[in-house]
Amino acid sequence: MNPLGQWREGTDALRFLATLTRGLTAALDITQVVDSTLKALHEDAGFDSSTIALIDEDEPAMLTIVGGTGLTSAFRGVVLPRPQGLNWVVVTEKRTLYIPDTHRYGQFRH
Repeated sequence: MNPLGQWREGTDALRFLATLTRGLTAALDITQVVDSTLKALHEDAGFDSSTIALIDEDEPAMLTIVGGTGLTSAFRGVVLPRPQGLNWVVVTEKRTLYIPDTHRYGQFRH
């Protein structure tokens, strides 16, 4: 079952946006914004592990993981050249990626 379908509807989505907005308005730097967003995803969507990565404006073929939770928390600061890692799958396919069990998914390891 994919929790993203249920999460995007109605009050769940509004609750997530409210939680995220509270965190963003209190945060002044990127680390706080990323941490607030990951916390909201964990609390409201129930994700055990997630990452946020940003494309380097000076070098668009590089992507830096700026935050992670759960199994991915150790990836903060990792720089991934295109197309290495699942974060690039999200960028190139322009969609979220939901993996119910990352231990069974070979591409999980960066």
